[in-house]
Amino acid sequence: MNRGIMDKYAKTNDLIKDKIQDIFDPTTNEITNRIYSYAYIDEQFFQKFDDFVNFAENEQAFLKSKGFLLNEVHFYFTENEEKDAFGGIQYGLNQSEDLSLVTVSKGLIERHIKYCDLISSQLSKLIRKNRLPKDIKGKIDINDILGDLSLSDFLFLIGRDFVFNHEIAHVIQCEGKPRPVPGTNQIDSENTARVKEDYSERHHIGELDADQFASRAMCKKVLNYYNNLPVEKKTRDNLANLMAFALLGIYILFHILSNEMKSKFFFKNTKHPHQSIRMQAIIQTVNETFGLYTPSGYIFNKHRMTSIFSNLSVQVTGSVENFLAHINPKNISVKRQKDISNYLDEMMQKTMELDWTLTKREIG
Repeated sequence: MNRGIMDKYAKTNDLIKDKIQDIFDPTTNEITNRIYSYAYIDEQFFQKFDDFVNFAENEQAFLKSKGFLLNEVHFYFTENEEKDAFGGIQYGLNQSEDLSLVTVSKGLIERHIKYCDLISSQLSKLIRKNRLPKDIKGKIDINDILGDLSLSDFLFLIGRDFVFNHEIAHVIQCEGKPRPVPGTNQIDSENTARVKEDYSERHHIGELDADQFASRAMCKKVLNYYNNLPVEKKTRDNLANLMAFALLGIYILFHILSNEMKSKFFFKNTKHPHQSIRMQAIIQTVNETFGLYTPSGYIFNKHRMTSIFSNLSVQVTGSVENFLAHINPKNISVKRQKDISNYLDEMMQKTMELDWTLTKREIG
């Protein structure tokens, strides 16, 4: 197996490991950001880790070429099994000592791989039985659309890319803010997943802003994949089918990140918005993005996408470990849907008032 990319990863992180400030989880007093050595990666997962490093390197180069990202970002996997991901800037005593960081837990990657395998098996059974809403015409042969790419890999790649782009969005947010007073030594990020604290409007704005950036990147990737399909497979329904499964990829990721989506609904509780709020915001972003990027005169089938997504998510999550399907419109009261829409409108208005957000700066 070619380990060239991971060898480069190891050498790069050897150069910075002594410069990274320890971040402690106050509940366990454990370091959550220690670099995980590629030498210990299980062989069955190695290719996924290797591909992730390669993707991160290419994505960073693309963002820098567009002028969206100003500084080099050090990407690495952390040893911690429970903490998920982080993106931000560790400020040194002077600017030359600053480190832009994106980290992802090796435990998250391994859980994600296994869960996508499990979910794809359940989805394949549902697809074969064609258990879809009556208003959805025709079968969904997602495996035929994906070709050589397995459904499990597609779901994993959607979630993987979303995590990285969400976290690097936090780095770009930091780059849009004034640097702290010279002489301070701190870590700054709009991502505070490592610390359990009360509601913060600022961080809800930062999280939703990062989600928007990652969602737009996901839309462009899916559209690019669609554009490379054989002519006979380039249909309006197939594009909606692809996007429905892409949303499922994000939903699966949120399931892993949120303790199986068991948390009760809230607006103002933790520093991250509730998953159902985030999913509704992502769906809105998808609809807006496809309005901009689909070919002239092409009408994106929003109804088909959301109907397939909500229907399959309920069926799959009901058959695997008893998920709670927060985002299925049938399971949310009309009042709550309206409350979520109003909350998102309020957050968007405030997002446009903050100069450091990617949405205000029109990045992505």
